Amino acid sequence: QWVFDNFEDPSHIVLTGCSAGATPLPVIYHMVNEHYKERGQNVKVDIIADSPVYLTPTNFMENNFGNWNHETVMKSIGFDYDTHKGDLQYASAVLDYVLDESDDSDGIGIFSHNDDPISLMYYNAMGGKGDAEVSAKTKWWSDMNASWSQLKNDHENFDVFIADSSGHCSSGLYIPNQQPDFEKWVSNIIAPTTSVQQDAPTNTSVTNIAVTDPTSVTAEDESGSLDSPVSSMNNNGDLSSVDSQADPPSAATTKTAAGQNHIATMLFFHLSFSLLG
Repeated sequence: QWVFDNFEDPSHIVLTGCSAGATPLPVIYHMVNEHYKERGQNVKVDIIADSPVYLTPTNFMENNFGNWNHETVMKSIGFDYDTHKGDLQYASAVLDYVLDESDDSDGIGIFSHNDDPISLMYYNAMGGKGDAEVSAKTKWWSDMNASWSQLKNDHENFDVFIADSSGHCSSGLYIPNQQPDFEKWVSNIIAPTTSVQQDAPTNTSVTNIAVTDPTSVTAEDESGSLDSPVSSMNNNGDLSSVDSQADPPSAATTKTAAGQNHIATMLFFHLSFSLLG
């Protein structure tokens, strides 16, 4: 409401958040976008979600999810909550719905590490676990990676930047800004274009997706199987060998950060919460 009261006629809004503050951004995007549409205003709204808590393991969905009372807000944006409330892919279903409803010119991006001890801690706390063949860490990464890969294939205005390192997030996109090529990637997300995939550089700045558990495999190959130890996403959202990636584009093909001809409202939602409270 503060945004609506203080920015009556913006041209460009960028939503960002860290960890639990990044998790609800797709829902917030939908609410903000619909607000200005209802007023007859054409506002570009983008998302940069930093290290969202993403997965919803079986134990959490069966025993704790209802405590969070998502139903009211999810139904308010038109999401089919009753169908998906027990869905292990709930986060993917929400993001897929929001992307379907989004404007093609709006960019929705996620930054994550391929080894995130904080996200893994919450995944374990929610009952996420591996089995005799794969560790919980491997399953966390492979499930999340598969979800994002599918969404990249299905939606041209969605992209992911994976840091090949261990870490989580802090305030103000500090950690992402330490990554090589992040500035070019984020400029493409918030640039006034029709889709982030269409105008993406030849070698999208999703960094190498590397195995973080020596006993595991991490990323889908083009056939959809999890058997490539080191890979990265190409422009089409497919996961292919790093060795096959094209050389980085020249500076002429990259976009500078937006900011000259529009108003950018940076909202930072960094929430603390107890998963089982």
